[in-house]
Amino acid sequence: MSKIKLDSLSIIMRDLYEENLCVFKYKDKVLYKNIFELSSKIDSGEYKTQYEIKFHNNSLNIYDKINNIFLYDESIENYNKKVVEQYGNFTTENIINDFNNILYDRNYFSYKNLFDDSGGFLFSVVKLHNDIYQYRKILDFPVVNKIKKLKNIPNFIFFGTLLGQHIVKVSQKVKAKNYLIIEPNLELFRLSMFTTEYKILFKNSIALFSVGENRIDSIKKMEYFITYNYLDDYIFKYYSTSYHRDNLISDFLLALQNSAHTLYDHYRQLEYIKQTTNRINKYKLLQNNEKSNSFFSKPVIILGPGPSLRKNIQFVEKNINKFILVAFSATLHILQEYNIVPDITVLVDSYDVMERQFPNNKQYLLKLKERISILATDVDKNIFKFFKKDNIFLFESIFTFSSNPIPRTTAFTVGDSTLNILLSLGFNNIYMLGTDLSIDKKTGSGYDKTHIASKVTSNTKIQNIKRIENKDIFHKDIKVKANLDLNGYVYTTDFFFRILKSYSQIINFHSDKEFKLYNLNNGAYVDGAIPKRISDVKLDKDIVKKRLKIKTLLNACSSCKLDNELKIKISTELRFLNNIIDNLKIFNKKTIIDYEQFYNFINTIVTQINITNLMFASTKRIIISYINININYITYYYNSKDIKEDKKQLNKIKYLFYKQLGKLTSDYMSYLEQV
Repeated sequence: MSKIKLDSLSIIMRDLYEENLCVFKYKDKVLYKNIFELSSKIDSGEYKTQYEIKFHNNSLNIYDKINNIFLYDESIENYNKKVVEQYGNFTTENIINDFNNILYDRNYFSYKNLFDDSGGFLFSVVKLHNDIYQYRKILDFPVVNKIKKLKNIPNFIFFGTLLGQHIVKVSQKVKAKNYLIIEPNLELFRLSMFTTEYKILFKNSIALFSVGENRIDSIKKMEYFITYNYLDDYIFKYYSTSYHRDNLISDFLLALQNSAHTLYDHYRQLEYIKQTTNRINKYKLLQNNEKSNSFFSKPVIILGPGPSLRKNIQFVEKNINKFILVAFSATLHILQEYNIVPDITVLVDSYDVMERQFPNNKQYLLKLKERISILATDVDKNIFKFFKKDNIFLFESIFTFSSNPIPRTTAFTVGDSTLNILLSLGFNNIYMLGTDLSIDKKTGSGYDKTHIASKVTSNTKIQNIKRIENKDIFHKDIKVKANLDLNGYVYTTDFFFRILKSYSQIINFHSDKEFKLYNLNNGAYVDGAIPKRISDVKLDKDIVKKRLKIKTLLNACSSCKLDNELKIKISTELRFLNNIIDNLKIFNKKTIIDYEQFYNFINTIVTQINITNLMFASTKRIIISYINININYITYYYNSKDIKEDKKQLNKIKYLFYKQLGKLTSDYMSYLEQV
């Protein structure tokens, strides 16, 4: 190419870069800021670039100066053409879907393996399967994972950009509603701004970007994208540049798992509402505390069931009176072995199997009965017998109804919930032991041998990601920073990784307070906690009358009465729910002629929920959960060029929707009315 043409091309590319910069300044201010700062550093010589755009073999290419290679192994024109042909099609190839085979692909139901890691029976899965089964029966049991031609592609993900031209060309063909562009390397993405007209993505679609973000933030962006549009978050078509590592896709699968609608489905939510509204008037309910007290500065140690607890149990024995001992119920078996009775026992899970976490030792249980317990409002009724009623304090772990509750955060396990409660109450000198959140290399487990899930082992020798036949990505153990080894790492699981992320978010949530949180574990590093070796912990003296002071303090931070404001909120919510039921009845009387009518009606419900100032988060979550789990499956079925819409079949589906959602809403209303 002549110098004149190169100069002309250079001007065009510079103008396109400036245009993209303006687009992001309006559409994504964080990305704009990061790109602008990087460009300034490059221009000043502060940042030495690894990549540059070169004209190579009559085509634009990216040259890696460090590795002395070109990233495109063919002309960019041929590359773009192949990507569009192979991935810009309306088929379920290269699709990630959100359909659990247990629910959507089985004509029978097995009660085997319906237990979570804590041994809790997932009763709601049975109900979900029965609901889905009725829809599947009407549709003659379609197979979810069968390759088919689609009418439309709601979501498209690009893992990596390179020069990005293929992104626009694919988008012009598939015309998806939502796009997610993920590029871990900010410098590479900046180069794509010289060649790709990104404003095209925003014309008739939503486009989100995760560029140059750390892994946790990138996964959070993926989760946001997954849940952005309730009616379209069922399939995700994707393309990944060969330059990018497979764990970008694996991280998306983790984000999809974290956002799964079945993770805390509407039946489990409904059971929580039922138990919570039944108990909040009968027991002391912890409230968010803003009062100061010198006792809050006393050292608190949170005892979890990880391997580090047993390894350091003598430290706990030696300092039993110098700490306020806060223990998960899952630690009671090991604590009983050493006759250690916690000052506060915390339990969150609602399964009846949690009763097995209490030792069968009468003398120990008699001592435990005299101590404080903090229980989620929906714990199994049999747990209450282990504590005196006057020593029981409840907290709203999922949805809140009281006017000044413990703040709702990302907490979803007993560990992160306990930390959130202690920080909300005002404790500011906290130690964590047994919160390893990693896999022990010797046992392959993340728990003490007394824990019910200790037999579930993990193979830490397997690579994090494994690609099979270039299609399926399986998530194995995840490599994370070690707590006590500055340059070391440990392996964790998907489940533990979610908890690590939650801990960090909770610590950040309370960042306006002054507190110190020490991580004593020989496990995973917790962002925001201070790594500290047991040998470096120095405590002053025993805490005098600590149990009496704890109870006095918790009594001052709790309430047994609900105010009139709650009754007004419930009345307002009931009116909204009655309106939903009335609309369902009206729609049920109509005869629909195509799926679009059905989809549009559901969209009116979703819109109504989104624009209404609802009193309780549970209202939205319960209804949306039902729609996600059931209706997205129906939408996926009808999103097929090979399906001829049957009017009779459609009206059967409409009636089933009216019947199931109507009952769910009525049950929810009845629980609100009992407050």
